[in-house]
Amino acid sequence: MSREGSSPPSSSQRKRAIADMSDDSGDEADVSNVSVSFISSSDTEETSATDEISNDLKFFKTGAESSEDIVVNPFHRPKNVKQAVNAKAAEKKSVFGGSIAQFLDGHQNVHSRSVEIDGEQFLTYILTHPYQLNLFAGLCGPKSKQAMYSDTTFTMGGKYIVTTVMVHPMLQSRVTGGPALLQMASFLTPSLKQKAYEEFGWFLRQSVGKPEQDWKLRHITDGETALYNAFLYVFDDSEHALCAIHSRDGVSRKICNDFKDIDAKRKRLIMFDIYGFVDNENNNHSPGLIDSETVELFRQQLESCESRWKHDKFFEWFVKYQKTKFEEKVILPARQKVGMQKNLATTNYNEDFHSKVKRIVGEVADLRQVTLGMLKMAEEQKNDMVNALFDQGPFKLRPEFAALRIQESRIYD
Repeated sequence: MSREGSSPPSSSQRKRAIADMSDDSGDEADVSNVSVSFISSSDTEETSATDEISNDLKFFKTGAESSEDIVVNPFHRPKNVKQAVNAKAAEKKSVFGGSIAQFLDGHQNVHSRSVEIDGEQFLTYILTHPYQLNLFAGLCGPKSKQAMYSDTTFTMGGKYIVTTVMVHPMLQSRVTGGPALLQMASFLTPSLKQKAYEEFGWFLRQSVGKPEQDWKLRHITDGETALYNAFLYVFDDSEHALCAIHSRDGVSRKICNDFKDIDAKRKRLIMFDIYGFVDNENNNHSPGLIDSETVELFRQQLESCESRWKHDKFFEWFVKYQKTKFEEKVILPARQKVGMQKNLATTNYNEDFHSKVKRIVGEVADLRQVTLGMLKMAEEQKNDMVNALFDQGPFKLRPEFAALRIQESRIYD
């Protein structure tokens, strides 16, 4: 995949720089030259792993095409939906060399984990490059101020895709000046139960050799209980906070769906009281309950909202279902524990990453293509981090780290 304005430095430059940014230990798949041709969203049916290509083509031989046409081009103009589906499945097998399960099991940057849930065995998969595990190791250090953002957003091929994202501590976006978001390990699971998520956590913990006392995970999620409880179980000395944007969207939906008698003007007042207002253009932030600097201040301000909101039922709901959650995982002290800044982010980092994934993979219905696309994206990300040292590519060094920039003349000193 070509990138404008991000041509890599020479091989000698890269060898000098790459050791500082990534300490890979292990072979990696060379996906830099992989060209993925994505199918349309209508191609959604997949045959089982035991089907053979010859069996798939039996449906073709019932059509009106001549035997010569079938031999020369076995995927030539199927006459009905069943033929088309099986032809496409056979074609994908011939390209990838097997079923989805066979492909995932055979890829060196895809790791399978078996988990038993309610007496039934399920296979889950983790997609990760070695350098991403090194980033995760640094993320979990006791002195780290960075957090891991996790979210389950979309499904593909019968599996949920769980992504993890971090903000690089030394880099920023060249275009916006905002955080440099890095793709971390991704998790494919057929189940959203806590035990499945625990397998993901145990893989990350066991893949990074760190002494017990050196683990300290700061974790931000959309509030999915099974997800954050699983990581709290695996990383027992960890801090967890809720994504403020997910919290805001959840409360907004609650008002729209269950408190329809609250008019638009009163809804704006309630949302303003809870989440404040961010004016990015003028760099101005009006604080809300979410910005309370102590639990005591939060409780005092919440009491004053009862008369302002003038809606007893909504106030009772908020106190019953949101008060404790805000105190423990949303207000300023809880956010600062996981390294979040005082000013609220206006972008959901996981959703931002998901949009990049979807731009790359398009409307894909095959996990093999998604896997190749995400692994290629991870490989490009590694190059982008190295390129930032040469002041190239979509990332650049933050001002306080400008001294690390490598001038071309220094390569030959």
